[in-house]
Amino acid sequence: MRIGMIFDNKFRSYTTGNYCYKSVQRLGYDAIHFNPLVIKNTGITYDYTGLPECDLYISIDDDFAYPGPPVPKEISAYWCIDTHRMELMAGGNLTRWQKIKHFGHVFMAQKDRAEEIGHVWLPLGYDPDISRSLNLEKVYDWCFVGSLNSPIRNSYIPILRDKFPNCYVGQAEPIEMNHIYNQSRVVLNLPSLNDLNMRFFEAVASGSLCLSKRITNGIDEIFGSSIILFDNARDMCAKMNDILRFYNFYVPRTKRDWLDHTYDSRMAKMISIIKERLRTGTIC
Repeated sequence: MRIGMIFDNKFRSYTTGNYCYKSVQRLGYDAIHFNPLVIKNTGITYDYTGLPECDLYISIDDDFAYPGPPVPKEISAYWCIDTHRMELMAGGNLTRWQKIKHFGHVFMAQKDRAEEIGHVWLPLGYDPDISRSLNLEKVYDWCFVGSLNSPIRNSYIPILRDKFPNCYVGQAEPIEMNHIYNQSRVVLNLPSLNDLNMRFFEAVASGSLCLSKRITNGIDEIFGSSIILFDNARDMCAKMNDILRFYNFYVPRTKRDWLDHTYDSRMAKMISIIKERLRTGTIC
């Protein structure tokens, strides 16, 4: 089966599409990457000229506003990732609400949106080649890897940094990020819109503890009790203090021999569902 993987990785090199593309290859499929974005005098646009002939086309959400490929709907699929942001995307006037109508098979990364509009919930995951335990010495009490571009991050991080200054806060490329996670006792996560984001999966896969602002979007079904949740700044500091004081008690939470949330498993599930629909002649 030849699968065309459609996503941009020029403007945003560390995109989920890269992980999915690798996974489809690891699963044994003839995977081809196609980037529809082009730069013209008028700005960023798209062009499907040269789209290779494939048995199935999977578009991975990259936050750019271009439509699905010009192919029959039954062989086109879309993994809508930022389902908590369905408004206009970059480089155009297309919303995710509009984009999902271009595809015969739609998968949603957040449970609440999937249930709302009746599509398959396919959570995010991690790449085991990048996110894994390295058994490194713990250098930091806690870390936050990411940009400080949201009110919740700018509100909570200074409070925690003031009380627990032995930390790493900043951006990092994926491999460096995993090293920082491994060097930290705790990985802080601050979801902004009740989203089960990628940081949950990458933190747990690294073997470090994950302390997160509470969400309710399927987290219990995915992680059970392995994520430590807090409700407000005071609760965050109290739980961080408790973790650092009784760290050896908390460490067993990171046991993840049951955890199978790799992008390989996500792509395998997606393709299996699509194959069954093609066999029975149904689309979503």
